[in-house]
This record gives sequence, C-alpha cells and structure tokens, in this order.
Amino acid sequence: MHPFEALTGRDARFPEDWYQGRASFGGLTAGAMVRALCGLVDRPLQSVTISLTAPARGEARVEAGITRVGRTLTHAWARIEGLGEARAVLGEPREHPVAWQRLEMPAVPPPEAVEATDMEERGGPAFTRHFEYRYVGPVPMSGGVPSTAVWMRPRPAMVPDAAMVVALLDAGPPPVLVPLTAPRMLSTVELRVRLHLLPTDNDFLLLTARTDTVGAGWADEVAHLWARDGQLIAECQQLIAIF
Repeated sequence: MHPFEALTGRDARFPEDWYQGRASFGGLTAGAMVRALCGLVDRPLQSVTISLTAPARGEARVEAGITRVGRTLTHAWARIEGLGEARAVLGEPREHPVAWQRLEMPAVPPPEAVEATDMEERGGPAFTRHFEYRYVGPVPMSGGVPSTAVWMRPRPAMVPDAAMVVALLDAGPPPVLVPLTAPRMLSTVELRVRLHLLPTDNDFLLLTARTDTVGAGWADEVAHLWARDGQLIAECQQLIAIF
C-alpha cells in the first residue's frame, strides 16, 4: 500500500512529515474525505466541493454517507469532525452527442528535460518531500505574473486515484507567491474539483495554475491537471487565505 493510501483511510492520520507549517497539508485532509466518498458506491467521482475548516493534527475519524442514489448518479457527503466537510457527485459516464474540450495543454518541455526542484531546500513546507516537482513555469518568489506550470507526481510514484488527484491539485506551488519577494503563510479554505478522468499510469502530470484576483487577505486560484498526451485530468478552483 502506498503511504498516502495508508494515511487517508477512514481512520486518517496526519504525521508531521506531511505538515504545512504547524499542521497538516490540506490535501491530506481533502484526500481522506475523497477516499471515503469513493468507497461508498461503485461509481466514478465527477465533482467534489471541500471545505477545510481547521488545521489537522494527529488522528481523526472520517465519516461519510449517501444523500441520494439515482439511476445514474449519487450525491454523497463526508466530514471529519471539526476539520472539514465535502459534498460530492459520483456518476456513471454516459454516451452523449454533445462533447468537447476547448482547453489545450500549454506547450512545455517534457519532464525529462528539466531538473527536479527540492521544494524543502527552497523553504517550502515539509509535505513537499512527498511529491516530485519539475518546473516549466515561474517558481514562487521569482517575480512576474501570478501563474505557474510544473510537472508533478507523488513520491514514491503511484497511479493516482481520485484522492491523490485532489491532493496533487492542492500540492502545487500557489501562483499568488510568484510575484512576491518573501514567503507568506497561506491556507486553502475551499476547493471545488471537477474530475474528468483518472490517470492510467504513474507518469508525471502537468499542473498549470493562475491567480487572477487578490485582496483583503484572500486569493483565488484556478488550476488544471493534464496528462502528458494533453488530456485534461481535472480542474480546480480554490479559495486561499493569506496571512
């Protein structure tokens, strides 16, 4: 079993090597709730909205249940008392004549063409040791516009399930940090994820993200996760608190 899977069961654990500052990386909390949701029914996750209400430390029990089961979709909920809650739609794929993808993955060098960046050595949080980062866009505190692009995969490598896809979306470098000259504490408050498909291997995935609006101590983020062949894996909107 991959370490991430072991930590994100119904009895979730938040060890210090997964911390972001004084508490756990939010993607670990979110991943535990997503894993519980996906275990309720044999239907793929289509979308999930996650609120992270308090920092996680130690251990916690994940509760999950079904709101309604329909012919092709299920509404479900999950929560970790005092730490977070999630609402999800799980549904069967359907043949339909209306289908397109207008977004295109940006043209960037392949991950083999760029060196890995040790985020901890750059002053990043402890949890980043569990991911591999290969930048093909701006890095935090480098100046420029608040956007980034980075090839990522879990460390050790695994074929990402829905829980890991959500964690990857939250593990990327926040683009709001790119224009800054000094680090700032950030905290993800809410994630809204649309999952289009699951990866089929443990290859790198490209995370692209941008921040369009910052003010009054809050920042938005829009992120996309791409397979190497240009297929869109997932997209995410985040609300981030800046301290």
